[in-house]
Amino acid sequence: VEEELGENIVRRAAATMVKLNDVELTWENLRGVLIPKVTYSKSLPRVEDRGYSPLETNESLDLASENMHKFLETLIHYVNLSIRYRVLTRELKKIEIRSKALDHVLIPSLSLQRKRILSKLEEIEREELSRKKRVKQLLESRSTSSM
Repeated sequence: VEEELGENIVRRAAATMVKLNDVELTWENLRGVLIPKVTYSKSLPRVEDRGYSPLETNESLDLASENMHKFLETLIHYVNLSIRYRVLTRELKKIEIRSKALDHVLIPSLSLQRKRILSKLEEIEREELSRKKRVKQLLESRSTSSM
């Protein structure tokens, strides 16, 4: 009977520890990257809210309850760090792919277009200079012939 009573007390104490509605998932925006964040809103229950009487148990159950609460806080902290690491690693890989695309595709293409545009502008400039010389020659030839 005493073992059953002890087991029931431990079960009642465990039932007060964590419920699903004590854990909340929110989203944090880090420079345009959405990162899930897990929060645990429950604090260590007061002695009278633990589901057992201190007179029915010894201090080891209180210590176990405190350690479990600390473990949950540490675990949730680890989960948040792990999630953040994975999301940021994935985003960095995307950025690396975009950077390589810029280096190997877009920048060489733009450089080639720049060379073509400069070449065309130089050609237009030479044609314009040639036209001006031709007009000047025509004007000079007309002015000398009219005298």
